[in-house]
Amino acid sequence: MNIGFNHSDNIVAITSSPTLIIDSDFLNEKMGQNPRLKSCPVKVMAVRADWIFQEGQGKRFLKTVVAAGDMDIYKIEAIQMIIEFLFMKMKRIQLWYVFPLHILQFYFFAATIILNELHIDDLIDRS
Repeated sequence: MNIGFNHSDNIVAITSSPTLIIDSDFLNEKMGQNPRLKSCPVKVMAVRADWIFQEGQGKRFLKTVVAAGDMDIYKIEAIQMIIEFLFMKMKRIQLWYVFPLHILQFYFFAATIILNELHIDDLIDRS
């Protein structure tokens, strides 16, 4: 596979696919393969993860993973792939919707502190 960057140390590229067929078109269009880059061998793995989104069993699984006090569960390659896939899907939502709300909240908090300090200074000057 010819790719310019890695998602992590173990995962070179990750994407969803409705089929099990992997051909050059899939690698070029979906996986971001670039024929001009140096080719390197990779181990291709597939994990059926649609059940996480579509079934109650998936929500229970994610809650169990989060609640597990044992960090060894995160060493399992399938768990790493599922987490990377979910992060890839949720990153855009976090960056475009949640993060701006946090920035706006910070500005309101800073404005409240500044206005409060100005009000306190004004009260001290009047007394």
